[in-house]
Amino acid sequence: MEKRLFSRVIVTNCMCELTNNGTFNGNINNISLGGLNVTSNIHLSVRDMVGMSFSIPYFYMSTMLNACSNAIITDYIYKPIVINANASAVRIDNDGIGFKFVELSPEDFWYLQSFVHKASA
Repeated sequence: MEKRLFSRVIVTNCMCELTNNGTFNGNINNISLGGLNVTSNIHLSVRDMVGMSFSIPYFYMSTMLNACSNAIITDYIYKPIVINANASAVRIDNDGIGFKFVELSPEDFWYLQSFVHKASA
């Protein structure tokens, strides 16, 4: 049985944009820190490189001190985060295209790590 380095999270209603000799839309089926699986009409071969862009939900906590009452005010803020990456096609079958991240900024990796951790908790 195949042992994965990163666990996958199933996602719904998560779209991506793929760039390779044109721009194509895709539907993300699952995502991990190592890559993702996408259903798209883009025509690729294994090892083809693509640029990709997708948005993930991100929630963070904001804490402020009310100057008048000295009360601490906590608020949870939703902010979509756009992830930009370069990826390589590693598997193409009826379940979609499996991509491995080749280039992902440290900041985008951190946001993705936070998203995957919260989604699998």
